[in-house]
Order: sequence, then structure tokens, then C-alpha cells
Amino acid sequence: MSSARDFLFKASVPEREISVGGEVVTVRGLTTRGKDELQEAAMNGQGFRAAILRATCYLNGKPLFKADDDVGNIPSHLTEDLVNAAIELAAMTAAEVDELEKN
Repeated sequence: MSSARDFLFKASVPEREISVGGEVVTVRGLTTRGKDELQEAAMNGQGFRAAILRATCYLNGKPLFKADDDVGNIPSHLTEDLVNAAIELAAMTAAEVDELEKN
């Protein structure tokens, strides 16, 4: 029988594949540390949507966005499916999203 501790440390981060511009982007959920880092980035002026896209989107196993990419200028109709999947996979509550969107 597995303990709660074993269960937690053996758990994997959920993923979802989304087609974007003819390629498959993998949206990954976050670890506890990753969620803290996302919240810190959003609170420090990166903007919530840009921060969550940077933290969760991968192409061929590598981050989709580079550090100097201006993710905030991508048209939102192109990123909304990615953002919504990221919020769901990161198990973010509506209250957390609202709080981070205010910053």
C-alpha cells in the first residue's frame, strides 16, 4: 500500500497537446514551485497571461517562448486556448486568476 507521501512525490505533472499554427504545443501543468514562480512573475509586472504562457508552453520538449520574447503582444485569440489549458492544468482557482490579472 502506498502512502500519501509516496503518492505525492511520484505524481507527474499533467499535460495537454494543442495544435498551434500547424505544430503541436504541449501545455504542462505546474509543480508547486512553478506555481509560486508564476505568481511571482505575474505580480512583478510580467502580466498574468504572458507569465502563464512562458511557464507552461513547450514545443518539442523545449520552452516555446524565449526570455526576450514579447509574449504580451501576441493576439489573444491565438493564445486563449493555451491560457485556458494552462489555468486548468495548473489547478488555479478563479480567485487566483482574478488576483493575478489585477497586477
